[in-house]
Amino acid sequence: GFSNQTYRLAVSDAAGATRFIVIRIARGNSIQWPYTATLEEELPIIRMAQAAGIPVPPQLWLETDSSLLGGMFHVMDYVRGDVLGGSLAPYKPVSDALIANAAEALACMHRMRWQEWVGRLPARIVPQAGLTITDSLDLILRRMREYLEAAWISPSPMILMLLDWLQRNRLGSAETPVITHGDLGFHNWLFDGDRPAALLDWENVALCSPSKDIANVKDCFVPAAQWDHFMRCYLKAGGRAPVEGEMRYYAVLRQVQALICTASSQEKMFVAVDPGNSEFLELGIGAREYFYQTILKDIDDIIGRDAA
Repeated sequence: GFSNQTYRLAVSDAAGATRFIVIRIARGNSIQWPYTATLEEELPIIRMAQAAGIPVPPQLWLETDSSLLGGMFHVMDYVRGDVLGGSLAPYKPVSDALIANAAEALACMHRMRWQEWVGRLPARIVPQAGLTITDSLDLILRRMREYLEAAWISPSPMILMLLDWLQRNRLGSAETPVITHGDLGFHNWLFDGDRPAALLDWENVALCSPSKDIANVKDCFVPAAQWDHFMRCYLKAGGRAPVEGEMRYYAVLRQVQALICTASSQEKMFVAVDPGNSEFLELGIGAREYFYQTILKDIDDIIGRDAA
């Protein structure tokens, strides 16, 4: 992965039985640091999701001694499944049943009562009790600025203007935020037929409006012809009805985050850290035009709707 090295290992016990496990080792220079959660911060959220019935790989343990494998790591059971698409779209048409099952899993996540979780939650994700959606959005915007400042990239007037736009147009809400995954493209799902086998990679987890995740899946997971079906299934499973204005705002926020990530991958990782890894250069150059075009469309839609 771009943020954590991931390995599958075969482990045999004294009786000769073999099982597979997965180890994720934190990289020292993640392209999304310090915006994303650490492995230590992800773990209690994943365990909460597992307790709520969301399909996630069973978590075995977390090792914080970085001297063992070169970084903090956690170990989980290996889950078999198929990756049916990339970060922006499925590879081929997907069934209505698959869309319905994913919608139910997402609604289940958004219904989680994180305030009642008996374990300790990471302070960087849940800094205090009584948070509102406005408080959580302010936290996300502050982390995005910290991300930009720490990412070793050249100053970008465009990104700074977009961050200012997000701050000026931020949405006020006194409602209680929900757990959001933050990166719901097909590349982070494993499917067993039409059934989600595991939702992976929780490093973008944050408290926020459920509209943040809904905007994400509308952009990169649910084909347009199946959108109404997805929303019917999501609402039937107990999800909150999204607000259209919020959807557009969070679509812009996601693309700005992606712009910082692609700039970081090009300058921080490819140039400064790992000049032999062309994947970082491809991510940095190839995606920027797409993200800028998407942002312009979303902002145009917001301005047009407000003017109307």
